[in-house]
Amino acid sequence: MNGLSTTVSGLTPARYFLISGFTLAVLFSVLEPAGSRGIGFLPSLLLWLLQMALLIPLCIAVQRWLVTRHAGLLNLPWLHTFLSGLIAASLYTPIGYALDLSFGLAGTGNPNLGLALLDEWSGVVPPVVICWLALNAPWVLKLSFAEPDAEESISVDEGAEKPRSELYNHLPPEIGTDIVFIEAELHYIKVVTVGGETL
Repeated sequence: MNGLSTTVSGLTPARYFLISGFTLAVLFSVLEPAGSRGIGFLPSLLLWLLQMALLIPLCIAVQRWLVTRHAGLLNLPWLHTFLSGLIAASLYTPIGYALDLSFGLAGTGNPNLGLALLDEWSGVVPPVVICWLALNAPWVLKLSFAEPDAEESISVDEGAEKPRSELYNHLPPEIGTDIVFIEAELHYIKVVTVGGETL
C-alpha cells in the first residue's frame, strides 16, 4: 500500500483490496467467528461484506493521512501499516458496534455503553491490525508477482544463446565476458573479468 502505483500479480490496488475484502468476508462467514456466530451464512456474509466495505477504505484513508502528517513513517513501513490499522480499527469500533446491534449480535453482554464499546474495541483491533498487515505485506516487502513477458523469458534450449546484457557490448573483446565482479567508482563502473578489467 505504500507504493500505490505498483500492482500485485497484475492487480491494481483498488482491485486487490476489493478481491481481498470479498475473500475475507466469505472466509469469516464460513468460519463463523464469535462475533457473528449463529445468524446463518447469508446474514453473516452480508454483515462481513458491509464491514469490509467500510473498514478497508477507512484503513486506506488513515494510511494516506498518516503519510501526509508523518512522511518519515514511510521509512518504517511495518510501523506505518501497524499504526494505520490500529487507528482505523479504533475509529471503526463504534461503527462495528452499531452494525452488530442492527444484526442483533450486540447488547446482550454489557448494558454499559462504554464497557460495551471497550469490549468491541478489544475484539476488533487485533484481527483488523493482523489482516491489515497481511494485506499490505506485498507492498511492504516489495514483492512482485507479475509473470515475465514472453520477450523476457529465456529459452531453455541447450543450443540457444542466452540474451546478452547491454553491458557486454561495452566490454573490450580482449578481456572477455566472464565477469568476476562489478564495482562502482564514483560515476564509473569498474568491470573485472577473468581476462582483465575495464572502467
